[in-house]
Amino acid sequence: DTVDSEGKGYEVDVTANVTRGWSISANFSVPESILSGALPRYRAYLARPENRAAWEAYAANPANSAAAQVRSTLAEIDLVLARQSDGMPRVNQTDYSANLFTRYRVATGALRGLSFGAGVKAVGRRLAAARPGFSKEYTDAYSTTSALLGYSRRWQKVNVGFQLNVSNVLDQENFSYTGYLESGIPQLYRISNPRAVSFSATFKF
Repeated sequence: DTVDSEGKGYEVDVTANVTRGWSISANFSVPESILSGALPRYRAYLARPENRAAWEAYAANPANSAAAQVRSTLAEIDLVLARQSDGMPRVNQTDYSANLFTRYRVATGALRGLSFGAGVKAVGRRLAAARPGFSKEYTDAYSTTSALLGYSRRWQKVNVGFQLNVSNVLDQENFSYTGYLESGIPQLYRISNPRAVSFSATFKF
């Protein structure tokens, strides 16, 4: 089946060249998304007289051996429909996300061609579960940092560049639960990727 969503939000991008070699870029966004037109085929199937109404009639008769099981199944169906009802917030959306990065490149002198930079990424709370009748479950906000060191020069007729990148500089784990069972017991979790170092070299002829 399908689930539609209606989204709106705000996003701001700013880039500033403070000096000839120093640049700063920043981004901030606030998303908001809700469900709409959720599970139309499933709802139409249940609305047929030979389906939902027949199951309820069967469950209401204690003489039927599987009446209790059918009642339990109907309760689970109602929970699914409630969680996927119009106007419910979309699970996994964040309160906000923000990025800030600055970079400086030496343009003159003995260190000409050297560049270095650092940045931080911040992510707000993430909606992990929205269950009717219960308070919403959110993951914790977290942030990670990154850095780079590079050098580029023209050697004879070849443009040579080297760059060292480090992600999650502080090696933060940022543990948080991201999924819950119907009972509210945590089921899934997320941790940030560990610190990673990469090196690249480019040669342009």
